Amino acid sequence: HGLSIVSSGGGAVTFANASNSINGIAVGGSGLRISESGDGDFGSGLVALGDGTGITFTAAGNYSNTVTVSGDPTFDTGGNIVTYSGLIADGGIAGDVEVTGGGTLILTNTGNSYTGGTVVFDGSMLSIDSDSELGGAAGGVMLGDATTTGTLAVTQNITSARTITLNAGGGIISAPFGKTLALSGQVTGSGGLTVSGPGGVFLRG
Repeated sequence: HGLSIVSSGGGAVTFANASNSINGIAVGGSGLRISESGDGDFGSGLVALGDGTGITFTAAGNYSNTVTVSGDPTFDTGGNIVTYSGLIADGGIAGDVEVTGGGTLILTNTGNSYTGGTVVFDGSMLSIDSDSELGGAAGGVMLGDATTTGTLAVTQNITSARTITLNAGGGIISAPFGKTLALSGQVTGSGGLTVSGPGGVFLRG
């Protein structure tokens, strides 16, 4: 059966059994977080994240639940390297993916269709090997917040028309040897841009 978790005062609910047979989790109430330490802790069903909620990953690994995002839920890496192969789509309203926690979130599902864009801050990194992993084509990428940086790393040759917004904390774009990121969208914002890695980043806007 499905599980609905709602809180008006934030808090956290921890799942730590990979044999859970929950058929879907709906999370509502700003500040409420659910956490998992391994794939399967949330069961095999859909995870619906409401505005201001989020998932905290307490261990590295691959995670595969389909997730819907409404508003601005967070994906807290907890300082870990987290590979997310599950589909991420909009919920009842458009949603974004906000990467926090100081670790690395690797998106691998090219069917991702969320439309609210992607935000990376708190010294965190988002890694992709296809532009489509960032959801709908109109969704931009925001790097950093007022005081912390965010990194976008590419591991394959990628061409993107997305808008890149650099907040005051600044943003980093990284490409490995032999790989390039070609950006034709606008790069804007009050923060600085650092290009890292031996690969190439081309601004063509």
